[in-house]
Amino acid sequence: MLWVVVTAAILAVATGGMLRLNAMASQTVSRSEERAQAEAALDGWVSLVKAQAQNRLLLMPSSPSATFGGVLVTGSVTDTSSVMARTAQATAVAVVKGRSYRRTVTVGLPLKETTEAVGLFGTYWQTNGTDSWWEWPPKLTDSPTLMRVDTQFEYSGQTMSFMPDAPSPFVIWEGTLVVPETGTYTFSISADNCWSLWINGSNVYDAFYAGFSHEGYRSSPVNRGLTFNWTKGQRLPFRFYFMDYGGAGRLIFRWQAPGNTAYVPVPADVFRPANFVGGTRRTFTIPWRANAVYNTTLEDSPTVVSATPIDLQSLGFYPGDRIRLSMSGGWNAWSWPANREYIFQNMSAVISSSRAINRNPRATNRVPSALNTGLGQITNPHADQANDFWGDQGYFDGATWSGQLGPQGVTIPAGGRYLFVQGWDSYWGDNGISRLGLNNVVIERAN
Repeated sequence: MLWVVVTAAILAVATGGMLRLNAMASQTVSRSEERAQAEAALDGWVSLVKAQAQNRLLLMPSSPSATFGGVLVTGSVTDTSSVMARTAQATAVAVVKGRSYRRTVTVGLPLKETTEAVGLFGTYWQTNGTDSWWEWPPKLTDSPTLMRVDTQFEYSGQTMSFMPDAPSPFVIWEGTLVVPETGTYTFSISADNCWSLWINGSNVYDAFYAGFSHEGYRSSPVNRGLTFNWTKGQRLPFRFYFMDYGGAGRLIFRWQAPGNTAYVPVPADVFRPANFVGGTRRTFTIPWRANAVYNTTLEDSPTVVSATPIDLQSLGFYPGDRIRLSMSGGWNAWSWPANREYIFQNMSAVISSSRAINRNPRATNRVPSALNTGLGQITNPHADQANDFWGDQGYFDGATWSGQLGPQGVTIPAGGRYLFVQGWDSYWGDNGISRLGLNNVVIERAN
């Protein structure tokens, strides 16, 4: 009997040990599979970030996220150009079954220029949504609060914090649609609250009715029969308006392209942004208001408005790049007709790590995050920024140009992302468009 009891005990211990070993082996296999799944997702995220960097679509700082194989990867990208020229640090975290897997890589930024840019040029305003319920497009009095090239056109969220200038942004996206394949294209669009679509100079649909958009507060895109037959290679002027009245907001912007059975987000690479000139130096020509200021003004003129921050990184200009600023067009600096022949092309600028600006036109040092470019301060009682630098200057007196220094190159300092420009006479608030046409800032790579 004793032998039977001892044998049973030994078998029980052995069996329990085997079960525990099997469980441990199973757990090891499970964790190994989890790690492999996480590593594959991290590989996908790193490849995505490197591709964005190569195509000059990687913004810094930013927090890109994406899903690979069902695993959500969140990350951050920071500028490390002050440590190593033309680099960024990218850190990603993937979570699988409650376990976090992390990876940090250094991403190189390309020096080789591209001849094309993709996406649409976005111009953003902050509005008071409740005052704009009965008017479309909304009435705008101040300068835009942001200009950038966008490659994403779908947004959703409980608040409008996912877009600049929440809670009542109005955005105009402009550019050219390059038709990728011959065939039929059908758009499926929905927004909370308003949108308008213009293609090839025609307003194909206005989703606005007095008070609210008819398409507002829907859970899925609305197919309004916006179907077109296009030929591969066609280049169609494209414009899209979007506005939210505040609170929860959403924009769904999709199409069904030839050969597809489902609606998918309209890809950014079918668009070329407005204001992009191209060439080997990557040149943008961006309209701006001559009476926009970022430093102090001499009077409380109702025509004086705030300068617009231009997102340099979205245009493909990164810290360490050397850029050149100049002007096309110009403005007249006086309000009385006798001096209408005087045309100015004077401009000063600052580069900032933030797009924040004090919107009080009489305040000093209105760009609090302005960076030192090494070019020194402009000696003028009305240029209160210690980091101002010249872009271009000169004036036409009706017969000849005088005082032109030519475009000046500047290296974007570490952390630099936003460019503010202003007309040198803009503090009077009475500048008008000259007979040379709308004044534009020309931004191009100098190296």
